[in-house]
Amino acid sequence: MFHDASGVLWLVSNQGVEQINESYITNYEVVFDIPINANEIKFFDNEIIIGSYGAGLQNFLANTFTANINDNFSKKGLRVSDVITINNTLYIATFDGLWWLDANKNIVEKVAFPENNKLILNLEYHNNLLYIGTNYDGVYVYDLLAKKIINHISTSQGLSSPEVIDILPLDNGYTWLATASAVEITNNQTNSTRNIILPGSSKVVSLLKADNKIFAATLGDGIYA
Repeated sequence: MFHDASGVLWLVSNQGVEQINESYITNYEVVFDIPINANEIKFFDNEIIIGSYGAGLQNFLANTFTANINDNFSKKGLRVSDVITINNTLYIATFDGLWWLDANKNIVEKVAFPENNKLILNLEYHNNLLYIGTNYDGVYVYDLLAKKIINHISTSQGLSSPEVIDILPLDNGYTWLATASAVEITNNQTNSTRNIILPGSSKVVSLLKADNKIFAATLGDGIYA
């Protein structure tokens, strides 16, 4: 799901992309031979593009990518879990680590840092830092200017679970994490972590700051603030 600046809501699956606004719904048929409807759509190079769960990067309406755009991906790398655009560079979270695409090169490459082979669930950008949430190994913090990993938040720093589902970095020096078992608050200076156990049993799948509050949306127990 993607909400653009004009107020249009875009919904994506392996059966196509639907454009929704206040007065009409338009379906654009884009079919991928993939087993799970877990695709991502983002704005890149002034066009909407699709990160697919099994078919790598895909064009939507415009031919943003060439036909061989996915040739460099490994087999697991074709499973895209998240994409994010930063300064005209597309960063791609996959089942085989973090990849990137420069709009000028139109070729994907694996980002160069040690052990870049994790199953990545999500990406979050804040103050020139890229936060990389993994399925089994906590959060890696990648400095986009220095081009290196500068921090690794894991169970060694007190995370109750190594599965990080969502990341919310704040300007006050704290990073909120939704893990498989709790909401965690990490102090970026000391690397210490505080766990918040919510009353429900469902996983927290999304974190959002609004009106000076943090909202945690769960998969079955509603929203906590």
